[in-house]
Amino acid sequence: MKKKFRKLLSEKCKDMGLTDKALDDLVEIGAEGLADDASDEDIAAKVDSLVPYAKAMQGEITRKTQRPKPQSKKPQSNDEGEDEGGNEDEAPEWFKPFQKKLTDLETENAALKAEKEEADMRELPPVPRLPDEARLIRRRCRPR
Repeated sequence: MKKKFRKLLSEKCKDMGLTDKALDDLVEIGAEGLADDASDEDIAAKVDSLVPYAKAMQGEITRKTQRPKPQSKKPQSNDEGEDEGGNEDEAPEWFKPFQKKLTDLETENAALKAEKEEADMRELPPVPRLPDEARLIRRRCRPR
C-alpha cells in the first residue's frame, strides 16, 4: 500500500523537486489513516489531500535557499570621512583562533624566507675578476 501511495505521490509531485526523504515523510503522514487493504480511490484521495502540503514544502525550501544573506548591520555616520576607530580592530570571537594561526604562520613564513635568503647568499660563488677592459678593447681593435 505504501508503495502505491509513494508512486502516486511522486507522480503528482514530480515537478516540485522534492527529495526522496521529503516524499517518504509525506507518505508516512498520509499512510497513517489508511488500512493496508485500502482501495485505489482511497489512496488517490489521500494523495490529493497531501499535494498542497507538498507545494508548501517546496515553496518553503525555495524561499530558504533563495533568501539573500543578511548584511552586517553597521551604524552609518553622516560624515563619510569619519571612522569610529575602535570597532574595526576587534575581530569577532569565532575568528580569534584563526587570526592567531594566521599571525603565527606569517611569522614562521618570514623566518623561513630570511633563512633561505641567507643560505642563498652563502652558496653564491665569488665573482671572478675580469681583466682590464681597456686592454681587451685594444686587442680587438688592432688593425691586421
